[in-house]
Amino acid sequence: MAREGRRQRAEKTVLPGNVTDDFLSLGDFLERGSFSFRCVRGLEVRPLDVRIISPPHHLSAGRKVTLECESTGSRPRAVMTWWKGSQKIQTGNEVISDNGNLTLSTLSFVPNAEDHGKKFTCTAKNPSLPDSLIEDTRTITVHCK
Repeated sequence: MAREGRRQRAEKTVLPGNVTDDFLSLGDFLERGSFSFRCVRGLEVRPLDVRIISPPHHLSAGRKVTLECESTGSRPRAVMTWWKGSQKIQTGNEVISDNGNLTLSTLSFVPNAEDHGKKFTCTAKNPSLPDSLIEDTRTITVHCK
C-alpha cells in the first residue's frame, strides 16, 4: 500500500451547552481514499424512564415510609420532583450513579388516614430540554390501626 500524500487533521470544538466535538481526518491513508472519525460528547438527552420502585401500595397510618423513584437516561442528570395529588411536596434526597445515568430520589413521610387513595407522582425532567418531563404515579392505600 502506498502512503504518499498522507494528510491528518484534528479539531476540537466546544459547542453551546458544553458539547465537545472531536474530529479526526486521515486523508489518503489508504490507496483508495480517506476516512474520518467524529466523537461528540456532552449532548443533552431527555430522561428515558422514571419509575417509583418502592414501597408496596399498602401502608400503615403512623408508620414512616420511604418512597423511592429512579430515572435513567437523562444527560445532564434529571431533576426529580414529588407530588401528592396536584400539590408539589418537598424534594426528596437524590443519589446519582457514578456514570450519571441513574438518579434515585427518596421521599420519607408518615402517612395518615387522609392519605388513603392519594396519588403520589414522581417526575423527572432535563432542565435543559423543554417538554422532557416524564412521570410515574402510584395510588396508596393506608391502613388505619
